[in-house]
Amino acid sequence: MLIQGRIEKSTTTGLPQIQKRTVEKFLFLTSVGLVGFLLVIVLLQLFGSITGFGATTRPHSLVVQSVTDVSFTVTWQTKTKSSGYVLYGDRPDQLTKKAFDNQASGNMSTFLANDHRVTLTNLDPNTYYYYQIVSDGKDVDSVDSSLLKPVKTALESYLTNPSLGGNPP
Repeated sequence: MLIQGRIEKSTTTGLPQIQKRTVEKFLFLTSVGLVGFLLVIVLLQLFGSITGFGATTRPHSLVVQSVTDVSFTVTWQTKTKSSGYVLYGDRPDQLTKKAFDNQASGNMSTFLANDHRVTLTNLDPNTYYYYQIVSDGKDVDSVDSSLLKPVKTALESYLTNPSLGGNPP
């Protein structure tokens, strides 16, 4: 306490009262900061549990390519090796067919890779197909903040009708 311009010493710590208050404020702010930091960590862990993904197994760099009248290929990457496959169908509420990575052999559902390439085959021409990636057992509705869009197969293709001519891409 400040008495007539003097600093009175605390009877318990022997420190000047002003210094004691500074230490108390510092400890309070440090504890608030620590609690805030721990809260952020808990929320990040909770968010990861809700989405089901760690940053290393979430798919990124999605590309749909080689669309023909009877097939198309879906590729994506993960930062660490993970299992992955594609569920698909001609209705968004009936993704009943499953296609595995082109590189997989043996137990396809446990094949691990960073670069995934899945070709959907035996499709009907001129038809929209809806698909969903499953990465490490978790359904993926979007990649790189973009929703997965349906893919329409071609009406015809030089692959199945050579009279159309043309060269493969």
